Amino acid sequence: MAWVNSEYANELAVLATWLSALMPWSFSVASLDFGTVVVIRFLFFHIQYVLGVSFGDQEQILFTVLELQTFYENAQTILAQQIWLVGAVVFVLALAFSIALYLAEDRVANARADPVRVLGGLLSLTGLLLTAATVLLYQSFVGVAIPLGALFLLVFGVTLLRVERA
Repeated sequence: MAWVNSEYANELAVLATWLSALMPWSFSVASLDFGTVVVIRFLFFHIQYVLGVSFGDQEQILFTVLELQTFYENAQTILAQQIWLVGAVVFVLALAFSIALYLAEDRVANARADPVRVLGGLLSLTGLLLTAATVLLYQSFVGVAIPLGALFLLVFGVTLLRVERA
């Protein structure tokens, strides 16, 4: 039994991609001597709060994925940030393809490759990359890392790859 009717597969692919763009892929929480650090990672940026400490005008809570490439000194965390960057690039391809599918469904749907499978593959690859980044962050970051959005990307991707096409 298919989870999605074949006639709605393109719409599901676009919707899953756009929802994934809005969803944080990872949460991290760490209790340190000076306070609690909460990090919410989205595909293109992360938000970092340090509860219990005020940095005044020097406080920066929003970092882009490119800024984070030089933020940490731990080799394992740097590798996790680089994998995250690759995942973000793969997701940009998925997002661009989903916009093309939304705007020109007939032309994209008539291409050689099935657009639902293409988006399913790109979302799955993004989910795998972000899961790998989470594993590295879990090993190098003090605290707990929860890969919520990365798991949703994998579920969306596998669902799209398993859609029965008529």
